[in-house]
Amino acid sequence: MKTPWTLLLLLLLSAPNSWALELAANARVNIVKAIDISLVSELDFGNISELNGTCTMGSSGTLSASDGQDCSGTSTPGVFQVAGTNGQTIIMNVTAGAAVDGINFTPKIDGSNTRTLVDGNANIEIIGHLTLSDTTLGDKNIAYTVTANYQ
Repeated sequence: MKTPWTLLLLLLLSAPNSWALELAANARVNIVKAIDISLVSELDFGNISELNGTCTMGSSGTLSASDGQDCSGTSTPGVFQVAGTNGQTIIMNVTAGAAVDGINFTPKIDGSNTRTLVDGNANIEIIGHLTLSDTTLGDKNIAYTVTANYQ
């Protein structure tokens, strides 16, 4: 009587594994245009005094002074155009560079840092504030970096 059970056991062990399951799946990807950022107009605080303090550029380039600074020059926000795939949402970031000659620049995106590309484009304005501490006279260029990524 052991022989039929042994034979059955051998058949079961040699049979393909019928308990294994397979499931096919797909890897999804949406190919979009590479993002391009171009400078439309440079950020310009205009003429401000050498006094220690802070000069803040608000929306549309309006300047205001604090901490002893006297900033009343003509100013212009920085404008960047971001190009990519129409209808996609981008996330913008702006970071400050190193201080120059006692001037720290803290850049800021005017409005939301997310934008939807209309006709494949969006304009971003950069504003912010300068903090002066024992600076010297003359033209100064203070670096900052703008980045954009798809959301």
